[in-house]
Amino acid sequence: MLRLFGWLFGFAAFLLIGAIGVTAAYLDGVTKDLPDYTVLKDYQPPVTTRVHAADGTLLAEYAHERRLFQPVETIPPLVIDAFISAEDKDFSPITAFRPMASFVPFATTFRRGRAATIRSRAAVRPSPSRWPRTFC
Repeated sequence: MLRLFGWLFGFAAFLLIGAIGVTAAYLDGVTKDLPDYTVLKDYQPPVTTRVHAADGTLLAEYAHERRLFQPVETIPPLVIDAFISAEDKDFSPITAFRPMASFVPFATTFRRGRAATIRSRAAVRPSPSRWPRTFC
Protein backbone atom coordinates (compact mmCIF):
# COMPACT_ATOMS: atom_id res chain seq x y z
CA MET A 1 0.00 0.00 0.00
CA LEU A 2 2.86 2.33 0.84
CA ARG A 3 4.40 1.62 -2.56
CA LEU A 4 1.11 2.62 -4.25
CA PHE A 5 0.99 5.93 -2.36
CA GLY A 6 4.62 6.58 -3.26
CA TRP A 7 3.89 5.89 -6.92
CA LEU A 8 0.79 8.14 -6.86
CA PHE A 9 2.74 10.93 -5.16
CA GLY A 10 5.54 10.66 -7.72
CA PHE A 11 3.05 10.66 -10.60
CA ALA A 12 1.23 13.70 -9.14
CA ALA A 13 4.54 15.53 -8.71
CA PHE A 14 5.48 14.68 -12.31
CA LEU A 15 2.13 16.02 -13.56
CA LEU A 16 2.51 19.18 -11.47
CA ILE A 17 5.99 19.86 -12.82
CA GLY A 18 4.75 19.21 -16.36
CA ALA A 19 1.78 21.53 -15.89
CA ILE A 20 4.05 24.27 -14.56
CA GLY A 21 6.33 23.83 -17.57
CA VAL A 22 3.47 23.92 -20.06
CA THR A 23 2.01 27.00 -18.36
CA ALA A 24 5.39 28.77 -18.39
CA ALA A 25 5.89 27.97 -22.09
CA TYR A 26 2.37 29.17 -22.91
CA LEU A 27 2.81 32.43 -20.99
CA ASP A 28 6.17 33.00 -22.63
CA GLY A 29 4.64 32.53 -26.07
CA VAL A 30 1.66 34.77 -25.33
CA THR A 31 3.63 37.62 -23.79
CA LYS A 32 6.49 37.58 -26.32
CA ASP A 33 4.85 40.10 -28.68
CA LEU A 34 3.47 42.43 -26.04
CA PRO A 35 4.89 45.97 -25.93
CA ASP A 36 6.54 47.36 -22.85
CA TYR A 37 4.00 48.62 -20.35
CA THR A 38 5.74 52.03 -20.11
CA VAL A 39 4.54 52.78 -23.66
CA LEU A 40 0.99 52.98 -22.31
CA LYS A 41 1.88 56.08 -20.29
CA ASP A 42 2.22 58.15 -23.47
CA TYR A 43 -0.61 56.49 -25.44
CA GLN A 44 -2.63 58.87 -27.61
CA PRO A 45 -5.78 57.26 -29.04
CA PRO A 46 -6.78 58.29 -32.58
CA VAL A 47 -9.37 61.06 -32.61
CA THR A 48 -11.51 62.56 -35.33
CA THR A 49 -10.12 65.45 -37.38
CA ARG A 50 -12.84 68.01 -38.08
CA VAL A 51 -12.70 70.64 -40.81
CA HIS A 52 -14.81 73.76 -40.11
CA ALA A 53 -15.72 76.63 -42.37
CA ALA A 54 -14.99 80.24 -41.44
CA ASP A 55 -18.52 80.62 -40.03
CA GLY A 56 -18.08 77.55 -37.78
CA THR A 57 -20.15 75.01 -39.73
CA LEU A 58 -18.74 71.53 -39.97
CA LEU A 59 -17.50 70.71 -43.47
CA ALA A 60 -15.97 67.25 -43.02
CA GLU A 61 -14.69 64.71 -40.53
CA TYR A 62 -11.68 62.48 -41.15
CA ALA A 63 -10.83 59.48 -38.99
CA HIS A 64 -9.87 55.83 -39.07
CA GLU A 65 -11.99 55.34 -35.98
CA ARG A 66 -14.71 57.75 -35.03
CA ARG A 67 -13.68 58.53 -31.48
CA LEU A 68 -14.55 61.63 -29.54
CA PHE A 69 -12.50 62.72 -26.58
CA GLN A 70 -14.59 62.69 -23.44
CA PRO A 71 -12.91 63.74 -20.18
CA VAL A 72 -13.65 61.46 -17.25
CA GLU A 73 -15.00 64.41 -15.27
CA THR A 74 -17.90 64.83 -17.73
CA ILE A 75 -19.10 61.23 -17.43
CA PRO A 76 -21.88 60.85 -14.83
CA PRO A 77 -20.97 58.64 -11.85
CA LEU A 78 -23.98 56.42 -12.57
CA VAL A 79 -22.59 55.57 -16.03
CA ILE A 80 -19.14 54.84 -14.58
CA ASP A 81 -20.68 52.57 -11.94
CA ALA A 82 -22.76 50.81 -14.62
CA PHE A 83 -19.66 50.06 -16.72
CA ILE A 84 -17.72 48.84 -13.70
CA SER A 85 -20.65 46.68 -12.63
CA ALA A 86 -21.02 45.14 -16.08
CA GLU A 87 -17.30 44.50 -16.57
CA ASP A 88 -16.37 43.40 -13.06
CA LYS A 89 -19.49 41.71 -11.71
CA ASP A 90 -17.43 38.77 -10.40
CA PHE A 91 -14.44 40.83 -9.33
CA SER A 92 -14.68 40.60 -5.55
CA PRO A 93 -15.22 36.84 -5.11
CA ILE A 94 -12.77 35.85 -7.82
CA THR A 95 -9.36 34.48 -6.99
CA ALA A 96 -6.37 34.03 -9.22
CA PHE A 97 -7.19 30.37 -9.84
CA ARG A 98 -10.57 28.72 -9.34
CA PRO A 99 -10.06 24.96 -9.48
CA MET A 100 -13.77 24.14 -9.38
CA ALA A 101 -14.49 26.47 -12.30
CA SER A 102 -11.78 24.69 -14.27
CA PHE A 103 -13.18 21.29 -13.32
CA VAL A 104 -16.79 21.95 -14.47
CA PRO A 105 -16.21 21.36 -18.23
CA PHE A 106 -14.46 18.06 -17.50
CA ALA A 107 -17.26 16.95 -15.17
CA THR A 108 -19.88 17.90 -17.75
CA THR A 109 -18.05 15.97 -20.45
CA PHE A 110 -17.71 12.91 -18.20
CA ARG A 111 -21.39 13.02 -17.18
CA ARG A 112 -22.74 13.46 -20.72
CA GLY A 113 -20.16 11.32 -22.43
CA ARG A 114 -19.46 14.09 -24.93
CA ALA A 115 -18.22 17.65 -24.84
CA ALA A 116 -20.69 20.53 -24.90
CA THR A 117 -19.64 22.65 -27.86
CA ILE A 118 -20.97 26.03 -28.84
CA ARG A 119 -22.71 24.42 -31.80
CA SER A 120 -24.50 21.87 -29.60
CA ARG A 121 -25.56 24.56 -27.15
CA ALA A 122 -26.83 26.81 -29.95
CA ALA A 123 -28.88 23.93 -31.33
CA VAL A 124 -30.87 23.73 -28.10
CA ARG A 125 -33.65 26.23 -28.53
CA PRO A 126 -36.19 27.07 -25.85
CA SER A 127 -39.50 25.46 -26.64
CA PRO A 128 -42.73 27.49 -26.57
CA SER A 129 -44.02 25.28 -23.75
CA ARG A 130 -41.32 26.72 -21.50
CA TRP A 131 -42.16 30.35 -22.30
CA PRO A 132 -44.28 32.31 -19.83
CA ARG A 133 -47.90 32.73 -20.80
CA THR A 134 -47.79 36.49 -20.30
CA PHE A 135 -45.01 38.89 -21.11
CA CYS A 136 -46.03 41.60 -18.66
